[in-house]
Amino acid sequence: TLTFNNEWKEAIENYNLLASAELAVNSTLTREESRGTYLRPEFPNQDDENWKCMLVGKLENGEIVFSKKTMPEHIY
Repeated sequence: TLTFNNEWKEAIENYNLLASAELAVNSTLTREESRGTYLRPEFPNQDDENWKCMLVGKLENGEIVFSKKTMPEHIY
C-alpha cells in the first residue's frame, strides 16, 4: 500500500542496530589492548606498535572479518 508502515521501518532499524552493536563488540574484542574507554583487564596497556590503526570490518561468508588500516596522518 501507499501507507507508511512504521512497524516495518522499526524492524529494519532494529536489525541494523543489532548489526552495528555486533560489529562494535567484535572490533573491541579483536583489539588486544586497552585504549581510551575500551578497557580490557587481560590487556591492560595501550599498544601503539600493533594497534594504532583503524579496524575495518567486512562480512565474508556470514562472518565478520577485520583488517587493519593505517591511520591518516592528520588524526595523530
